[in-house]
Amino acid sequence: MSTVSIQGMSIEEKLEMMELIWDDLCRNDAMQSPDWHSDVLASREKKVVSCEEEPMDWAAAKKEIRAKTQ
Repeated sequence: MSTVSIQGMSIEEKLEMMELIWDDLCRNDAMQSPDWHSDVLASREKKVVSCEEEPMDWAAAKKEIRAKTQ
C-alpha cells in the first residue's frame, strides 16, 4: 500500500485498517514487551496502591494530553 492510496482512504476506512492491524498484532505471540515496560507498570501500580497517584479514566487522559500538545 502506498502513501497515495492511504491518502485516498476515508477516515472510516483508515480506522478500519488500523483496527485490522491491531487485531493482527494482538494475535502475534512472538511480540514481547521490552523489559523496561514491566518496571514502569510496577512503579505506577506502586504509586496507585500507596495513594501517591490516582487512576485516570481514558477520556480525562486524552483531554489532558490534548491540552499539553496544543
